[in-house]
Amino acid sequence: MNSIKQLASWKIRNFILPDSTTHLKIGQLFSTYKLTLNVEQISFPNKVLKHPVRVLHLSDFHASSAVPLSFIEKAIRRGIELAPDLICITGDFVTGMPYKYQEYQQILALLPAAAPTFSCFGNHDGCDHNFETQSYYDKLGVGQLLIDSGIHNLYNESQNIIIGNQEINIAGLSDLKSHGMCTEQTLPSRGDGPEIPIVLMAHNPDTKDKIVNFDWDLMLSGHTHGGQIKLPLWGTPFAPVVDKRFIEGLKQWDDRWIHVTRGIGNVHGIRINCPPQISLLELI
Repeated sequence: MNSIKQLASWKIRNFILPDSTTHLKIGQLFSTYKLTLNVEQISFPNKVLKHPVRVLHLSDFHASSAVPLSFIEKAIRRGIELAPDLICITGDFVTGMPYKYQEYQQILALLPAAAPTFSCFGNHDGCDHNFETQSYYDKLGVGQLLIDSGIHNLYNESQNIIIGNQEINIAGLSDLKSHGMCTEQTLPSRGDGPEIPIVLMAHNPDTKDKIVNFDWDLMLSGHTHGGQIKLPLWGTPFAPVVDKRFIEGLKQWDDRWIHVTRGIGNVHGIRINCPPQISLLELI
């Protein structure tokens, strides 16, 4: 618990990455480039956990003119400093083209060099579902980027991994908006799952309503950017989800857990009262 408290104290030590671009100049007037950390403990009373597992949850890098690779690298290095056992990235690596492939690949490669790293696609990653082959069209090269970076991207698949001497099932679904989720091949039916925890990556938190009859214990999502803009009285009117209860944070749902991170990047170059976020989850 002491280590968790020490990490939580880092929350208030925000920083702004200076840059001369118009996006960053405007963003620095608000909270667009102020990284924050949130730390959560998640209990699985009905699953076998021999020891705590520290999961770094990142999402929504959105590499673009609004989110330079130098800022993404800064966030990644901050996350690695937390010494996670497992790293999960829940999509939206880019916002369209172009992006600097080789430089981005070298930055992303920092993650699997630090801990086992898994990901799923987001709606901006240009990975439409191919119904004939049950695979994806890699229109923006993000799939290849992840392969070249050493990140295990899970596209409608799952696998068991060992962290220390603890076994965990890690799963990833295609993005909800691709209409290509193959849940039956990814997750067991409700009640038929293993005794070990099932950690599911699904970019959009609205995915939960499509997978209620399948077995999973913790769903990791992004997509919302925490609403990206929080306004007095109005709240987060632009949050791109149907269920407004799941715009950010750790919530229980249907006897399970859902964690929605605000993510690192943004679209349109501005966040207001909604800074980017690194999340460390301790599974106990």
